[in-house]
Amino acid sequence: MSRSHLTVFRLVLILFLGVAGVCLVKPSSAAGATAEEEAVSWYNRGVDFSDQHDYANAIDVFTRVIELPGAPAEWIVKALVYRGVIYGKQGQAERAIADYTRVIELPGAPAEQVGKALYNRGNTYGRQGQTEREIADYTRVIELPGAPAKQVAQALVNRGITYSEQGQTELEIADFTRVIELPGAPAEQIAAALYNRGVTYGEQGQTELEIADYTRAAELPGAPAEWVAQALVNRGITYGGQGQAERAIADFTRAIGLEGAPAEQVAMALYNRGVTYGEQGQRERAIADCTRVIELPGAPADLVAMAKKLLQALGQ
Repeated sequence: MSRSHLTVFRLVLILFLGVAGVCLVKPSSAAGATAEEEAVSWYNRGVDFSDQHDYANAIDVFTRVIELPGAPAEWIVKALVYRGVIYGKQGQAERAIADYTRVIELPGAPAEQVGKALYNRGNTYGRQGQTEREIADYTRVIELPGAPAKQVAQALVNRGITYSEQGQTELEIADFTRVIELPGAPAEQIAAALYNRGVTYGEQGQTELEIADYTRAAELPGAPAEWVAQALVNRGITYGGQGQAERAIADFTRAIGLEGAPAEQVAMALYNRGVTYGEQGQRERAIADCTRVIELPGAPADLVAMAKKLLQALGQ
């Protein structure tokens, strides 16, 4: 069967931006406006450009905020973080890192903005393969006084995944466990931690703990459909490995019918259910599931290829 493995949770960036074209228009401001009012006006304009996917003008406007004499630190750091994310989306990693570093080192910067800058700089270092710096930044977020629980949870999940990639299983599990037990952690982060810890337990042969984590992720109130579907697929595969075909089919069927489940997970569930039906001698059902994988919009190419091979083996 095909299993969903450890899911990399990186690049859950604070902002998501794209590209388009809009002409720069100076925001109107009343005569005698204070530096703070100017900064707020320019910052909001920059956000508008970003929402319209205009990189060049957004960078120009955020730069005006950053360089505005007398602008409050709060608005400077917000503009720096936003500009850093845009640079990152453009592939300008060094400029992104420079902006995040300025926020981190700026006296009086709010903890939330420092946490964003550290988290995003850690992501950037990770994409560059600078693992020690990546871990160091996640650790600083985790230990930052006043950092929101969401940021701490995101940093713990990412650090846990990085530890996993290094083969440091105990540290990985410890980080996922901290997320699961963290007061105020969002359901999305808890589900991610449960799922990934379950995968790790499975790789260690601790099947009961693996199933328990998938079950908690699948039943967690507020968990995104993506994590519920992945947990159901993996739990179904684990049940199948134990010879519990009916439970496996039930989990795959839940994932297939789950509202909002990504196409990749639906295809994974269909393929694995088809395999299970084939092993039970239910040829027509196996053929139907493989056909659905092939016809599913957005199904990964490798799963489509596997479904076609299975159809051939079934005589189709």
